[in-house]
Amino acid sequence: GFLYSLPGLQCYSLAADHKITTSPALVYVEQTDDSLLELKTEYGRKIKLSKDHPLLVETALGLRWKPAHDIHIGERIAIAKRVPLPEIPITFDYERAIVKARALWNYVISYKDYVTLKRKTKKFSSFTSLSTDDFYCLKALLRLTFDDISEATGISVTSLFNHFHKKAAIKRVKILENYLKQQLSTLHFERNRLCIVDRSGKVHSFLFPMAADRKLVRWLAFVQAEGIIGDYRLGAHILVSQINRKELLQEFLMITKELFDLTFVGKSHKDYALNSTAFCYFLCDLLDLKRGRGRHVPIPSWILNLPQQLKAQYIYVFFSLEGTIGTNGENISISQANKQKI
Repeated sequence: GFLYSLPGLQCYSLAADHKITTSPALVYVEQTDDSLLELKTEYGRKIKLSKDHPLLVETALGLRWKPAHDIHIGERIAIAKRVPLPEIPITFDYERAIVKARALWNYVISYKDYVTLKRKTKKFSSFTSLSTDDFYCLKALLRLTFDDISEATGISVTSLFNHFHKKAAIKRVKILENYLKQQLSTLHFERNRLCIVDRSGKVHSFLFPMAADRKLVRWLAFVQAEGIIGDYRLGAHILVSQINRKELLQEFLMITKELFDLTFVGKSHKDYALNSTAFCYFLCDLLDLKRGRGRHVPIPSWILNLPQQLKAQYIYVFFSLEGTIGTNGENISISQANKQKI
């Protein structure tokens, strides 16, 4: 095998006094046909590790190190009660999430793509050098259909389609170009906006966070306490339900508009939905969220590394929705079916 040293790489280790400390770490790589074991604890924690990886186990003779392959059902494995996690500002790898989106949808237009289109059209003044894909991206940016353009210019849908696909020129091309110039002159495209055209041709335009802040953390806590990111055959959506804490619901709806430029639609006196498969998939990739019912979805790991004041915001909203304070004010009770969240 090969041993690699990566500058700054650290791991948590157990000191002789059984306290958790951080130590410099190395990466060991070895080619093998052997498989990994997956151990799952009663509370739902899972870990994959090699068969000879040592684990600290409680035995009749005290704590002993045992290889993973020798662990049996019912044995108690030592798990740290408290780990000194780093508290750091959290930024999101939106470029990676955009790459994943491009593999799923017909067109994905980022700020870089917008700047490229602006340069190719000489600040949206000349459209002669555009490809078919470029035309479709411009149409998506303006959220226009062929019918919209046809009605505004008097050019038939068939002629527009043929022109976009370079099959035939149209006589009134100047009318089309002037219309596009006029529409694009007022277009504002933020650095953190994404415009996606799904496989049905529907346009999804939304903002996304580049870093974790108070509003995002409170918004996410609301979703994870009172909502689901459902993924079904017909598409994905976010559904939240709340009837008692109306002030938190109103804050949640307001933050949705501010952070994402999207709006939830009321489905009943307590249910609100945001139907956008493209947005749901991108958000899950960006924030490392799992789609599915709340009782099966974990809290994303980056929440644990937030600065303390932001973690407190998450806990405040989550407990406000899922917990109650006793009449004597001395205890908090929380109802939660998800053992991972507990």
